[in-house]
This record gives sequence, structure tokens and C-alpha cells, in this order.
Amino acid sequence: MTLLLHVEFDATSESTATKILESLARMADIVHRDHPKVYTYVFRYGDETKTKLIFTEIYADEQVFLDHGCDAEFGRLLLEAFDKT
Repeated sequence: MTLLLHVEFDATSESTATKILESLARMADIVHRDHPKVYTYVFRYGDETKTKLIFTEIYADEQVFLDHGCDAEFGRLLLEAFDKT
């Protein structure tokens, strides 16, 4: 069973959105390199103000979703992307 994850996220500022997208781009590199059953991992701006982000991810199955999230480098980037400080 394929798993689709779609998230719309409102960042507090354009600079925060840019920081998040930069981290997510590095996370996508890890996913595409190490987790071939992650079929799509796309992040983009959702509006003109560039504070709304849209994430679309497609996984072969639930286990692939769980496995890629356990990657240490991926986890570090995830925390960096959404750090509130």
C-alpha cells in the first residue's frame, strides 16, 4: 500500500521559510540517496508571500515512512529546519 503525505505549513517569515526549504532540500538528497522506496519528496512555496510551504511525499508503504525518519542525519536536519530559536 502506497502512503501519501501532504502538509501545508505557514512559516512566520520569508527568511524562516527559506531556512526550512534549505534544510528540506538537504533532507531530500538523503532520502533519494539512501531510501529508494521514497518515490516523491517535494517541497515548494505555496503562495506569493513565500511564507506558505507545501510538502508532498509518497512512500512505497508505511514501513518506508518510518525507516527514513530514523536516519540520524535526516533527523538532525529536521530539527534544524523547525528549530523555533
